[in-house]
Amino acid sequence: MRTQSTQFIVLGIIMLLSSCTLQPTTEPERYALVFGVNDYPADYNDLSGAVNDAESIHRVLESRGFNSQVFTNQNATRQAMEEEISALESQLSPGDMLLLYYAGHGIQGTIGDEYDEFIIPALTQNAGLSEIRDQVINSRDLKTILSGLSGVEIVLIFDACNTGGFVEQTNEVINTLPRNYSPLPYIQEGSGYSVPFFSAVAEFFKADSPTRDDPPPPEIHGITAAGPSEESWEFASRGVFTTAFVDGIESGRADVNRDNRITLDEIYIHTFNTIQNTWNSQYGATTGADYAFLPHRTGNPYDLILIQEN
Repeated sequence: MRTQSTQFIVLGIIMLLSSCTLQPTTEPERYALVFGVNDYPADYNDLSGAVNDAESIHRVLESRGFNSQVFTNQNATRQAMEEEISALESQLSPGDMLLLYYAGHGIQGTIGDEYDEFIIPALTQNAGLSEIRDQVINSRDLKTILSGLSGVEIVLIFDACNTGGFVEQTNEVINTLPRNYSPLPYIQEGSGYSVPFFSAVAEFFKADSPTRDDPPPPEIHGITAAGPSEESWEFASRGVFTTAFVDGIESGRADVNRDNRITLDEIYIHTFNTIQNTWNSQYGATTGADYAFLPHRTGNPYDLILIQEN
């Protein structure tokens, strides 16, 4: 992000991977469920930008053909997420797309006997984490919630701390690039910011011992604002990650090859580069402050058309 040569490297990566992009023969149905939470009970810090982020994502997706619904603050509960996804099971067919966006708190820690990454939708009570376990969501919960969407392309966009572990790595699927690949060569391994470009689909998102008659599991693609042990940040009542993500679509700058389509890889690389060139260059460790973070691209190792411009 700091040098023009880095951008050429990233552009070259896009071109090398372009052959992996799916070319659908018919236009799939595209749905989006968008959740944003600013207001939390007294024991949890409020946020200032999650609702703005959810509304901006909803607006930009709806303007580009998604059937999008947005849920904010007290309406953005785990129950609402489960009910809305369940309702879509009868509407979505294999090859259709569901984009699930969440902006709010995310934590990595122990709840009960579970050490995992959790997202924290709207809470109905002010209580300790162990007492609200049925209101928060970890990766296993998400598997269950999404399991009825057989063959649907699911895109997870999470703007929250500690969410890089929601789609875990497994050796069962070959990555399109080496697991320790970093598109920015000056990010040194061990620095805390070396980010895998792709990781494989989580083992828990696959069918358990699938048979020939089993329905295909959902195809999971993810972009998360930060790694499993990283924080993401807000600035001027907007999430830094979501601001860069929306800019890539609205400005068209994420459409690197100018084919009027923005793929998941293209929007990821635009968001990654924007955060590195702006936020991290101003607030990263080299400036005396250590607020640097980088988004993660996880999940299924092939590219996917996210936005089709008219």
